[in-house]
Amino acid sequence: MENATKALIMAAGVLISLIIISLLLLMFGNINSYQRTNQDDIREAQTLEFNNQFITFDRNDVRGSDIVSLMNKIIDYNTRKIEDGYTEMGISISINNRDKLKYGENNMLIKQNNYNQSNISSGFMSE
Repeated sequence: MENATKALIMAAGVLISLIIISLLLLMFGNINSYQRTNQDDIREAQTLEFNNQFITFDRNDVRGSDIVSLMNKIIDYNTRKIEDGYTEMGISISINNRDKLKYGENNMLIKQNNYNQSNISSGFMSE
């Protein structure tokens, strides 16, 4: 009889320890999932904050001063973040109805219809 009670006590101890270990593993998994969700929310908020800087330029009636401001933002981003291993940001500008922007006979300000980041500093509003 004594052996049977000791065996039951040992089995109960093993069962209780298995339940405690299972609960600890479940709790660790939930904490890990919570932290991952929290990190995803922070990353999403940072992305939204970054995109809000540029959303004001996403329209059809962008003026020349807006383009210069946008180029300055991109140049600033590239000089600050390229050292940290981020991908360089680019810009591509298409100008429609370039002929309407002429002053006199020659269009001295805008020399082509399409500009990208590599040819803006050398061709846009130069000379």
